[in-house]
Amino acid sequence: ETVELSSEDYPNITEANQLIDGWIVGSIQDERSIKLDQNSEHFNFGQQKGFRSGFWEATVDKPIFTGKVMSLFYKLFWYGASAAHPNTGFETFNFLLDPMLHIRDLGSVFDYSEDALKKLQQIIMEQLLTEWKERDVELDYIESQMKEGLKEWSDLSNFSFSEKGIEFMFGPYQLAPYALGSWFASVPYSEIEEFMLNPYQNALGLSF
Repeated sequence: ETVELSSEDYPNITEANQLIDGWIVGSIQDERSIKLDQNSEHFNFGQQKGFRSGFWEATVDKPIFTGKVMSLFYKLFWYGASAAHPNTGFETFNFLLDPMLHIRDLGSVFDYSEDALKKLQQIIMEQLLTEWKERDVELDYIESQMKEGLKEWSDLSNFSFSEKGIEFMFGPYQLAPYALGSWFASVPYSEIEEFMLNPYQNALGLSF
């Protein structure tokens, strides 16, 4: 699902359309390339299409505008040929609107500060462990897998900026087994604002 963004106040917002279109086309190309790697003994055009084909789908929520920052949140759904089950995931896009600039990763907002990363990890783990406890999940095993899935800035790649804080999305397998589904966490700006670079604080309306 593509987007058609336009704005009189921020005319360069159309660049986001082009960037997201490129990501969609690239993702589709990656899925098609799998056909070249398929073993013909197991997958061939003599089979019914459902047995030899996969699919990939991306649907987008409405853009979220917070100050001079825009966030877009894609839900992904895909199935590999003859896989045991389909899978889900997320892809997020965040932009400064003036100047129009793609925020490629969360670490850049915090100048890749180790203290900021530790603070984010701490808050996310506290929230998710509380939820896991409510789901009556074995915590020792889950906590170990969660720590492994939150080690680096790159593990926090799916995020968006809301009015109150930074929202995080984690697909199946990243923090827990597939059967436990996707997980979400929210970190209030008040907890991590001090680590943010000034341009992002200003853009989000946290300081002037």
